Amino acid sequence: MIQLTPKTIQRLVVLINEETSYRSGPMLVALFNEVGFHDVYGRGFPSRGTFTEEHLKQINGREELERIIRRVFNPREFSECPEKFTACVDSFNAELRFDGWNIYWDEGLNDISFRRVRPAEAMSSITRRKIVVETEDDFLKKEFKDITFDGLISIPSVQTIIEARLVELKHCLDVNAPLSAIFLTGSILEAVLLSISTSNPRLFCGAASSPKDKDGTVIPITKWRLESLINVAKELGYLKEDVHRFCHVVRDFRNYIHPFEQSARGFSPDINTAKICLQVLKGAIAQVHEKLKGV
Repeated sequence: MIQLTPKTIQRLVVLINEETSYRSGPMLVALFNEVGFHDVYGRGFPSRGTFTEEHLKQINGREELERIIRRVFNPREFSECPEKFTACVDSFNAELRFDGWNIYWDEGLNDISFRRVRPAEAMSSITRRKIVVETEDDFLKKEFKDITFDGLISIPSVQTIIEARLVELKHCLDVNAPLSAIFLTGSILEAVLLSISTSNPRLFCGAASSPKDKDGTVIPITKWRLESLINVAKELGYLKEDVHRFCHVVRDFRNYIHPFEQSARGFSPDINTAKICLQVLKGAIAQVHEKLKGV
């Protein structure tokens, strides 16, 4: 079984929490519960980094650790952005080699495999990059302009609806209704990105990360999920790395409109969660405006 040194565990924490995919507290609870934990997300939940590190230490050297690694680096999770899979695997292997292991993907299999390597190999041809991980507090401190939809929504009647939803969203924050605010945030974000993409169909459909069917044909934009709209917008420069990452948080939270999904994840949002989502919406709209203006 794989036994990780503390430094490799720290690297894996960042990959799990931020780089392979941004994972919120409820998502981390669900991930580790898949391998036998019985945690519930709620008040008193520690920082995401502390939670992940403590759980990895508990399963270090056990079969459950390999299951977590296989889950996090499952190639299917990177189907819309294969270059990200390569970058994340290389980044992890740069540390893992010092522990005498390597992960790789045999394309004949459905997931990754492990193999022994000599630790000395870790020093050969390794290029390290500086990784700056922005926290939620850092993101909340950023200043974005007030939201305006002018030039973003191609259909006037839709813009009227979206503007009304923004007013309702702010009212939800005032009366401490975070779940409703989160759902409204997700719907507004999707409307903006869908409007931009349908106004530029050739550009969006030609993106490498555009979703495709089993025959490799690009799926019609009107059938794209929010995840694909976010990823293609990032590829084309409409969203930057910071907002792109947190947009996926909004997308994940919006899925809790399904009560059974919320129950399974043990998700209980508070007003701070809703404020993060509003900040994401402000950032996304500001960056789309910048792109359209050629800033």
